[in-house]
Amino acid sequence: MVLSRRRLLQGSMICAAGMMQAPSTAATLLKQRILMVPNTDFSRAVLASALGHLGEIEEARRVWNELMAINSHYTFANHYARQPFANKDDVRRIADGLDRAGVLH
Repeated sequence: MVLSRRRLLQGSMICAAGMMQAPSTAATLLKQRILMVPNTDFSRAVLASALGHLGEIEEARRVWNELMAINSHYTFANHYARQPFANKDDVRRIADGLDRAGVLH
């Protein structure tokens, strides 16, 4: 099934929030979104976290390096402070994946 651009964009927040239930599914969807929106830093941050949770540390770091090439001023804390996460545990889980990948500063 091919997802529409609109559904992938809308789904990125759902994907981020539900990442811990199925990080491999989240990673697949985020990779598709990155193909459709190549300059996204948001999707790369969540993808790096999902990969960190999956133990794919080198791939998570590669994705993080792509993110930094796109937006060298990106910080997890600043970006997620602006996102409409209702559940702060979701933010902590994303941060945990980035920490596991060794990219959270």
